[in-house]
Amino acid sequence: MTPGLTCRIIASNQAWIDAEQSWTLLAGRGAAIGLFQDHAFLSAWWRAASIDWSGAAPAPPALHTVIVSDGDGPVAIAPLVLRRDRFPRRLVWMALEVSDYGDLIALPDLDAAALWPALRRAMAESGAALADLSQLRPDGAAARLLEPQAREGTSTMQSPYLELGGRTWPEVEKAFSANFRQEMRRKGRRLAKQLPWRYAECADPAHRAAAIEFVIAQKRRQFADEPGSLATLERVFAPFARDVFARIRIGGARVHVAALEAETDGRIIAAHLGFVDAERFYYYVPAFDPAFQSDSPGQLLICELVRRAAEERVQLFDMLRGDYPYKWRLTDTSVTLTSVLEPLGVMGAAYLAARRVARMVMRRNGGPGRPTA
Repeated sequence: MTPGLTCRIIASNQAWIDAEQSWTLLAGRGAAIGLFQDHAFLSAWWRAASIDWSGAAPAPPALHTVIVSDGDGPVAIAPLVLRRDRFPRRLVWMALEVSDYGDLIALPDLDAAALWPALRRAMAESGAALADLSQLRPDGAAARLLEPQAREGTSTMQSPYLELGGRTWPEVEKAFSANFRQEMRRKGRRLAKQLPWRYAECADPAHRAAAIEFVIAQKRRQFADEPGSLATLERVFAPFARDVFARIRIGGARVHVAALEAETDGRIIAAHLGFVDAERFYYYVPAFDPAFQSDSPGQLLICELVRRAAEERVQLFDMLRGDYPYKWRLTDTSVTLTSVLEPLGVMGAAYLAARRVARMVMRRNGGPGRPTA
């Protein structure tokens, strides 16, 4: 073990519950804890994901969270679980199915040369062949410590965002294309002729519950022909959403539930489940009624959310990961997320070597040269 640092592995439910104190201590020492690494957020996911569905595939993950400490307390936390349903077996971030940014929690001035050997050895104790560290923001602790941009075979994806920067809504709207502004006004009027609608933030429990169930129902319809995605929705996302979005806050973020609904009877046309803190609005899970698809209720709702974020002087409207055309209609700015595969033993090293050979063969044959992990 690296001198001066010790590692403790959290591998049981009770140890996970008790470990919340380590999050508090690490924050007190100056570590930034993002929404998707907050203990409450991860715990809501773990309560759903750890249920054993009587042998049904996939098998639930196993906890292998690593807390690294020095003589004064925690210096870093790697919130990880062991995925046993993929070959080779690998460690991944907790709550990967419901998170958009993966990361370590670490002191800002922590030395990678001291942390990484200790952390790597603790990860190897899981028996995993690989650490699959994905969705890393360039300003996050993991990216700073691991320098993924310098690693061979690192994959990337885009996460669009809209920089509000204290601008008023008229200033923000003016920056959109004239065609987009005209289209949204036309569709808003056309939808209102079919069904007079209003924007509503869902504050009381019954209103929130209706919006949550609407989103779950629309996702269920979306995944009707995808058995694997539907199973994940029912086993993990649905109970997670009912837990998290019934709350007022998760860590330092306010839980935000909003909808477009009929003025006459409150029928939901589109809904969004998200979060907002002092600096950032997280555009997280949207859904809309396909009966009104031609009038783009989902896009109308985004515009309403951006309007409210600007009015509240939120600095950044974060559309999170996913390179979708509807996101680019509001912004041309993005951050690049990276993913790293780190071998934790001989099998992991052999797998990555074989992967490199396969990529070379594909390139030689005119293929994309990026086989899936």
